[in-house]
Amino acid sequence: MTSPGIFIGYATADRAIAQEIAELLERRGYLVLWHTGFFAGAEDPEARKYMAKADTVIVIWTENAHHSAWVQAAANHALREGKPLIQIKAPNIDINSIPLPFRDLPIFDIEDRYSILRTLPDIFARRAAEPPTAAMPPEKPGFPPMAGAPPPAAARPEPQSQYWDIKAMLPEPELKHEEKPVRADATAFCPGKFRAGESELVQIIIHLKGRRAKALQLAREADTRTYFAAPSRGVGELETGDEISVQLDVRGAKVDDPPQKQVWQGEALTFGFGVTSNGQTRSVTVSAVVSINGIAIGRISFSRPVAHSFKLTDIFALLFQPRLSRFKHAFFSYARPDRQIVKKVAAQYEKYGISFFQDVLHLDPGERWEKRLYKEIDRCDIFVLFWSSSASKSEWVVKEAERAWRRNARTGGSRPTLTPEILEHPSPKPQQEWLREFHLDDPKFYRD
Repeated sequence: MTSPGIFIGYATADRAIAQEIAELLERRGYLVLWHTGFFAGAEDPEARKYMAKADTVIVIWTENAHHSAWVQAAANHALREGKPLIQIKAPNIDINSIPLPFRDLPIFDIEDRYSILRTLPDIFARRAAEPPTAAMPPEKPGFPPMAGAPPPAAARPEPQSQYWDIKAMLPEPELKHEEKPVRADATAFCPGKFRAGESELVQIIIHLKGRRAKALQLAREADTRTYFAAPSRGVGELETGDEISVQLDVRGAKVDDPPQKQVWQGEALTFGFGVTSNGQTRSVTVSAVVSINGIAIGRISFSRPVAHSFKLTDIFALLFQPRLSRFKHAFFSYARPDRQIVKKVAAQYEKYGISFFQDVLHLDPGERWEKRLYKEIDRCDIFVLFWSSSASKSEWVVKEAERAWRRNARTGGSRPTLTPEILEHPSPKPQQEWLREFHLDDPKFYRD
């Protein structure tokens, strides 16, 4: 035979499956030893002739095939003659129903047919260089010997292995969905004013950089009154599978929806929140904290007036455009037993370009640490409280948290952003009333 051929063994009822695989192989330039005049599921001298000539055997295991003596004969022939055997399994068949020894050998799922194509060049190259032989019991007793079969196994060289390990030849799989990180923006949308007593839609859309107009179109599908609440701001590079979450806090109104999480798949993500003003304040202040993979990377803050009807002066609210302020410096407050967890979280903050203060790393020997700690708390724009049983009993964790809480109150909630990392389930109950400002009983801040 001048070129290597492939024989396909299958049950008669599975001819359509076999034909699809044969056509796929032929399109790739392989010689498939079959023809439309016979069915391999039946006893046919022509089928035996093609099987004897073939260099490689493919068998298709289905509900029909595992009862077929012919399919088993084709598989036995490959092993006995030392030919590569490629087994394909239909998704609806239990692997335990495939007869021994074949179910203990490598088997491809039929959906993974392109992996088969990647093995064939290496199979033929190795076969040409040093054809292996195989030690295998004879076919089922009573099955007639094949025409043109080679001499008995005793006359052939001692086999080197029991079978060809087809999957071991499979090249390292390519990353089919490998994608480079893409730059993305965050854009805030809401109406120009909030109507007292009515729920207004605030939308934070994470989208590809430069897709601002499409983001507006997407936002207006949900609310025709919405408009840009700010220029688009960069959130950095995103990879497929990154988890993005948005938490909304407001003053002068209430948020109707809980924090939301979505997974980035390369398309725009919309985070929508209903915000209802009680009409008792002249404006509503909105603050949205954006997090990537559990790390808070920035905050979008803006205000909107509350009115009962449109006024000409409402247009001036559009002049005060919000922006995404990236966090620059974090302060970690924690108890010593939790240090290893803190180090892991610190690495994530560093990944997103947020510097941090951790006493064990940044305090010099002999430095007046109390004064330095308070200085760092006053400098940070996000205060992360690692809450656990140990932290609840730590005098200095409570002092640090109180310092941050008092500064947050003095600045009207703008600095620092107070963020808990709850390390235990359930969360230890704080003894101090003001610690409730950290939402220490909120499951959304649990760290898995």
